[in-house]
Amino acid sequence: MIEISNRYLNDKNQKLIWVEDDDPFMINNFPSKHSFDYRIKKDILEKSLLLPLGNCIIDCGAHIGDGSIPFAHYLKCSGREDIMVYAIDPSTYKCNFIEDMIKKNNLKNITVINCGLSKKNGSYVISRDWSKIKNTGRMIWKEGQSETGEIIFNTLDSLVENKIINHKIGILHLDVEGMEIDALQGAKETLLKDKPYLTIENNDRKNIFYEKYLPEMYKFNKLINQNQTFSV
Repeated sequence: MIEISNRYLNDKNQKLIWVEDDDPFMINNFPSKHSFDYRIKKDILEKSLLLPLGNCIIDCGAHIGDGSIPFAHYLKCSGREDIMVYAIDPSTYKCNFIEDMIKKNNLKNITVINCGLSKKNGSYVISRDWSKIKNTGRMIWKEGQSETGEIIFNTLDSLVENKIINHKIGILHLDVEGMEIDALQGAKETLLKDKPYLTIENNDRKNIFYEKYLPEMYKFNKLINQNQTFSV
C-alpha cells in the first residue's frame, strides 16, 4: 500500500491509500489509476459540490473504485460527507477490493452494491471477459445462468424502491460497457422523480442518441471525452 495525492483536490497533503501500480491486482485490472478519465471525474466532482444536502452520486460500472474512492475522499475533505457515493458493480471481487479500500481510507460516505444495472431484475453471466488482455473494465454481461454462478442485475428503480439506495440521486454516472440503454430503461421512474445530472459513456461517438431514452425534460449538455452529459 502507498499514499498518493488525490488529484482532484487542491490540497496535495490530503493523501489517499491505494495499491502500487506494479501490484498484480493493478496489472490485471486495467484501468487502475485515479487519473483515468480525469475530465469526466473532475466534471462529476465539480457538480457534486453544488448538490443539495443529503444527495448521492451513483457510480455504476465502478470497476475497482478508481472513481468512487477519490469521489468519497474528495467530498470528505471538502466538508461534504453528507453526499453518499454508491459504487455499483457486478464483479464480486472488485466490490471486495473497494470495500477494503474504504476501510483503509476510513471513508464513511461510500456504499458498495454488488450488482449490475439493467432494464429488469434477473440473473446475468459474463458474455465477454477481457481479463486475458488485462482490461477487466470492459467485461460484458448478458442474461443467463451457469453452473459457475451468476450475478444479479437490478433496475435502478427497484434499488430505490427497496431502499437499497436511500438518498435522492443528484448525479448518475453510467459506464457499463454497452448496457447504458438498458440501465436507463430501468431508471425511468427515478429519472422523473430525482432529475439527476447524467454522465453516460458514449458507445457510438458519432451520434448523440441517448436523448430518446430519457424523459423529455432532459437536454444534452456537452461531450466530455467519450461521455455524453445531460441535465434538466
